[in-house]
Amino acid sequence: MSGKFVYSAFFLGCKHLLRFLTFCQKNVTGDGQNDIEFDGDQLLHTDTFTHQPVQRLPEFGDEWIPDPGLAPDSWVNLGTCYYNIPRAIAGAKSPAENIEVKDTDQQLVETALCVCGVILGLIGVVTGLWFIVKANKSCQA
Repeated sequence: MSGKFVYSAFFLGCKHLLRFLTFCQKNVTGDGQNDIEFDGDQLLHTDTFTHQPVQRLPEFGDEWIPDPGLAPDSWVNLGTCYYNIPRAIAGAKSPAENIEVKDTDQQLVETALCVCGVILGLIGVVTGLWFIVKANKSCQA
């Protein structure tokens, strides 16, 4: 059984994808991996044993420096991945029951809202006329 967790983020205003992938396997020490990809191109991965970032293309190393906190984050992500494997296995063996959602009649809901809106509008008109009549009576007295 393997665990796979994908975290994705879209940059605002553009259609680019930054993806963080954590992968691990049960009972296989040192096989976990963290990848960071941008638009499908791997930027870096973390070394399995040292958890230090390894850039895919070292010639771009001067232009982009990984976060110094990436090694501890990688260690925690892999630990979480290994921790979640038994829970994923248990969930796969006995999945939760499906919750049935009753479909409401959309036309009935729209009609009820329309009727409520008309009634509320009529109450507003009647109340407004009542205040106008009462104000006119008090001015004449």
